[in-house]
Amino acid sequence: MMSRIFLTLLAALLFSFAAVAQEVSPQPQDPPVSIQSVESYPIAPGCADGETLDEQYACLTRFLQNHIREKFEFPERARAQQQGGRVWIGFVIELDGSISNVRVDRSSGVASIDAEALRVVQLLPKMEKPATLNGEPVKIQYHVPVNAQLH
Repeated sequence: MMSRIFLTLLAALLFSFAAVAQEVSPQPQDPPVSIQSVESYPIAPGCADGETLDEQYACLTRFLQNHIREKFEFPERARAQQQGGRVWIGFVIELDGSISNVRVDRSSGVASIDAEALRVVQLLPKMEKPATLNGEPVKIQYHVPVNAQLH
């Protein structure tokens, strides 16, 4: 009788710990967290894991800037009309490091520039590692400016 009660209590205790662990673990449907709240930033291709938080952020920023600079093709129509501007693109870095939900957060006022900025950000490769919070991978919301100016 005593062993039956003990086993029942043990099973209940283990089940409650498993339920708590499942509630805490990030799920694909969880909303993205702010990049300011993570304990480590996503690791972009070519960036070293294990860098300080500031170094991780600087490397991620450089990677994004270089990608945009290399891939952005100034739209001919905007060039002919001598139009330029800054567009803010928002996107999510997923639990697996992939890029999703790419959108214009703030338009440049020039549709062809906005479309090209979207195209370039959609070409971003998968990050080597996602951001983490409490030791678990998390989705983050990220915003990047794309400056399209004629020189």
